[in-house]
Amino acid sequence: MPGQRERSGAAVRAGRGRALWMVVGALVLCAVGLWVSARLTWSFLLEDGPGGARPVTETGGQRLPGLVALAVVAVAGVAGSLATGGLALAISGLAAAWFGLDGAAAVFGEHPAGYPVAEIALARALAVLSGVGIVLAGMALVLRGHRMPQLGARYRSPAPARDSDDDGRWWRALSEGDDPTTGD
Repeated sequence: MPGQRERSGAAVRAGRGRALWMVVGALVLCAVGLWVSARLTWSFLLEDGPGGARPVTETGGQRLPGLVALAVVAVAGVAGSLATGGLALAISGLAAAWFGLDGAAAVFGEHPAGYPVAEIALARALAVLSGVGIVLAGMALVLRGHRMPQLGARYRSPAPARDSDDDGRWWRALSEGDDPTTGD
């Protein structure tokens, strides 16, 4: 039945579009997660000074400038997911997750009073979760990207034009000094 085929084709196209929007949504959410993580405290030290010990903190962006760069990569991956695969995204997600995990065990050790355990743990957890989300989105693009909508034909470069026999005749006429637009 032709009507059923058309409906099932429309359902398939809708499913492909939904998958793409899920990847795009995940990348945007993960980029926001990385950005928030970069704004939170990642390290806390007590420095001795003339007035006594004073707390010194670093945000994720100060400690790891690459964290913000990975958030930008995730946002760029939204546009890139429409045109390319996601292997680079998956690799950047691994880097974000590594940033969050590297040294995370020290967060739960002995610390001085005022140590922001909850904020540091949240910052690192956001980086790890965002990294895992980017890895999953990138792998979805690698494995299923060929089934998702791609850029339309109007955005692709046109096929090279073939020289017709008329073109060759016109060039020969010009080479001989004749006007190819008059007569035959």
